[in-house]
Amino acid sequence: MATAPDPLRLFDSLALGLDGAASPKEPLQRVREAARLVAKAHARLLRVVMTARRAGCSWRHIGTAAGIPYQSLHRKFSRHPVPTAAGQGNTPARPPQGEGK
Repeated sequence: MATAPDPLRLFDSLALGLDGAASPKEPLQRVREAARLVAKAHARLLRVVMTARRAGCSWRHIGTAAGIPYQSLHRKFSRHPVPTAAGQGNTPARPPQGEGK
């Protein structure tokens, strides 16, 4: 089974030109590809954060796991709906009383 490429190596190859591209548009192609990778990483982070919230994890614990201050994490993701177990009737992400402030 093949393993996924290391994201940091992908970014390095884009930034340093190790991918072998030699066209005049090369720098802009690298910018587009890096932006696409960042957007995919953000979407994945959103999904796993919301899944963790649905599972009952606190903003503080999620922030620690992600290496992000929980206040920043809460500010960034609390407006997104928390998926329900059945995937229906999404509810806003709200921390328990007194948490995440």
